[in-house]
Amino acid sequence: MAIAKTTGGRIGKVVAFGAVAVALAVGVALVLRPGPSVDRARLAYDRGDWQKATDDVASVLAREPANEEAMRLRARSLARLGRVDESLALDAKLGGGRLQAEDLFLVGRDFLAAGKPVLGWAALDAASKLDPRHPGVAEALARRSKAGAKGDRLSAIADGRALAELVVGLANLAGDPARTLDGLLRRDRSTFLKLATPADARKLLARALLEDGRSGEALGRLDGLDDPEAHWLKARARLVEGDVAGSKAELGQAGAFGEDDPASLEPARYVGARQCESCHSEIYESQQASHHAGTIAWGAGLATVPLPKGDLTDPIDPAIVHRFRRENDRIDLASGPVEKAARAVIDYALGSGHHGVTMLAKGEDGRHRSLRVSYYTGGDHWGLTSGFEAKPADPMGYLGEALSEEGFNACLNCHTTRFTSEKDRSGPEAVDRGIGCERCHGPGDHHVRAVEANWPSPAIARPRLATPARRLKLCAQCHASDGVIPPADPRFIRFQATTLPFSRCVSESGGRLDCVACHDPHTNVETSPAYYEARCLACHGQGQGRGAKAASGMRVEAVAATPCPTNPAGGCLPCHMPKVSGIMPFMAFTDHHIRVRRADDGRPSGEKGAGR
Repeated sequence: MAIAKTTGGRIGKVVAFGAVAVALAVGVALVLRPGPSVDRARLAYDRGDWQKATDDVASVLAREPANEEAMRLRARSLARLGRVDESLALDAKLGGGRLQAEDLFLVGRDFLAAGKPVLGWAALDAASKLDPRHPGVAEALARRSKAGAKGDRLSAIADGRALAELVVGLANLAGDPARTLDGLLRRDRSTFLKLATPADARKLLARALLEDGRSGEALGRLDGLDDPEAHWLKARARLVEGDVAGSKAELGQAGAFGEDDPASLEPARYVGARQCESCHSEIYESQQASHHAGTIAWGAGLATVPLPKGDLTDPIDPAIVHRFRRENDRIDLASGPVEKAARAVIDYALGSGHHGVTMLAKGEDGRHRSLRVSYYTGGDHWGLTSGFEAKPADPMGYLGEALSEEGFNACLNCHTTRFTSEKDRSGPEAVDRGIGCERCHGPGDHHVRAVEANWPSPAIARPRLATPARRLKLCAQCHASDGVIPPADPRFIRFQATTLPFSRCVSESGGRLDCVACHDPHTNVETSPAYYEARCLACHGQGQGRGAKAASGMRVEAVAATPCPTNPAGGCLPCHMPKVSGIMPFMAFTDHHIRVRRADDGRPSGEKGAGR
């Protein structure tokens, strides 16, 4: 009995001890049990419980603020809940280069819903490049053909990470990113083809921000980048910020970056041609007196634009009348039959008046039109605008041809320093009222600051140090064919920067002949034949190798060439660069396709094709 009692006591103690141990274990387990995890949040996300996923990753981030996967999952969940701004902020914190296809799919979807198609399609493009099989991306992109192609330049970026970096960077700019995006889209497609890494995208965005005067934001985009271009850009940003010492240190780390292309434009703000006067007064005064400097009029400038004396009968259809009415700086136009005239208000007058003036007007339909009739200085006459059809397709056509946005921009672009300023009618460069210094030398804000700070670099484009081919490309921005007019068309002669490269003088000199060999861009062109023949004879005269000074002041390297067998002492122009009339009313253009001409077809004797 005692033994049984003792055994039972022991068993009771063991049971009691076990119960206590279990209770302690459960308590410890409850204390040590982890909170919500990324895995739990991912499961909630996958089953469509966005709020649960958001709450769970919020708890994770409270413990681990730098947890990248938690940030990504929270950004996705917030996007699904419609909290787009919060989602984009997290995407930006991650960096576009670390985003995945799902992230970019949501970004693209949200941008399209918010009426931002360029960024929306770009985000979907990036998602497709990262994962072409992502559900939803292919279906979304299939609808793209109906949305227009304004953002096609961004599609040229082959690397999905680089494109994502650019999209997310644009989306998280302070304020409205539309202005910066618009500036980016005006760049040549080759710019985007070169973007191969997220760092490349960050540097491009930094350039765009510097052009907009947002140096502090540009520095933020460049933070952590350590390569010559990044230091070159940081140097400019710090110069604008007033940190001269820091800017010089960054410039030292940039090495020789940018020196290979002296004609490359600075990523800076425009300051207007008048800023150049204090240091470059002689060149400034000469340029401002040239035809280039007076190629556009708007606002008060329209008060002196020539108008017809009285009602103007259409040059083709006598039943049509054009009535211009000026009141101060406003010009109204009514074109068509007297009882059914279409009406418009003149916005711009293009042309210096040296050859003529063509006006752009906005019709009652809200569209800009290039007027059907233009003023031609040579005959002091109003006639049909060059290239227009004799009979328009509709009555509004008697006002002029409707311009697409791209066509309207192209008209302004070749008559202004910066066409966007003329459209907005704002900015110091808009005061130029034509082609000013910054059209060829680029925006001058960095240059002005560099001079004041005694900077090691002038921070301005210097075309005179560039190669002839590069300078020719600069002139070709406006003096070149758009590719629509073939070389066989007589109108091709009008585009000097396109015709000149066809010349053997260019090809056989190794490309050492360009526009500034004969023309000073800061003055009007010379009209003396002897002036130009001196340049021909520098190479083709009997005393070859003498060289000649270019109109711009540069020395032109003479190339040994065969003297003309017909007249080695002069008379070059009538045979090899004659003036050709009939291309535009009351005008003659010098043919810059230098060649031996045949009377029957104007092609070089013994050669085939366009002078090759």
